Amino acid sequence: MLISTFISCRIVRATVPATRNCLLSCRLDPDAHPIKTDNVVDLVISGLVSAIKFPHLQLGKRFGVAIGFIGLGIIPRSMLRKYFDAIVSPQKRKRGMEQIRVQRA
Repeated sequence: MLISTFISCRIVRATVPATRNCLLSCRLDPDAHPIKTDNVVDLVISGLVSAIKFPHLQLGKRFGVAIGFIGLGIIPRSMLRKYFDAIVSPQKRKRGMEQIRVQRA
C-alpha cells in the first residue's frame, strides 16, 4: 500500500482519484504519509487543477469535484475518518449520504 500511495502521489497526481488519495493520506495520517514534502494546501491546489482538467467529467461535475477538494482540505479529521468509506468508495457513498441526512433530521 505504501509503495502504491508513493507512486500515485508522485507520478499520477494529475488524476482526480490519485490526488484525492494523497490528500486523504496527508490529512488522516501525516506522519505515515510517504512524501514528507507534501502539504494540504498544495494537494488541494493539485486537486483543483486535476478536477478542472479531468476529461471524463462534464463541466458541472468538474466544479463539484473541485469544491469537494476544498472540503477535504478544511473539514475536521474526525469527519474524514467517520465518512472515509463514503469518500473513497462510490458504492458506499449513497449510504453515507443517507446517514448524513438522517443525522440532520
